[in-house]
Amino acid sequence: GGAAQQEQPAHTDFSKEELESFAKASLEVERINEKWVAQIAEATSEEEGKQMRDQAVQEMSAAIKDEGLTVDTYNSIFAAAEGNPEIASRIKDYREQHR
Repeated sequence: GGAAQQEQPAHTDFSKEELESFAKASLEVERINEKWVAQIAEATSEEEGKQMRDQAVQEMSAAIKDEGLTVDTYNSIFAAAEGNPEIASRIKDYREQHR
């Protein structure tokens, strides 16, 4: 099946540093998300809710960049962890260390 072989598997060879940075960033992203979810729920208009979501996304992006990752790399690691129990387990360990 020629065409099928050209599919690149998801990138999974992340460095220890990338996974540790992801773990720290993900804790911060969750904290930001929790902070904003409550506020967005109380938004008085669709427009206000959108502005709050945009602000939340900016804060999350900044938190990811503060850990030295790009948003693309963060999303790649997130996706890899969902499909790879070994990566997910390593991230979980790093998250425990940084709580």
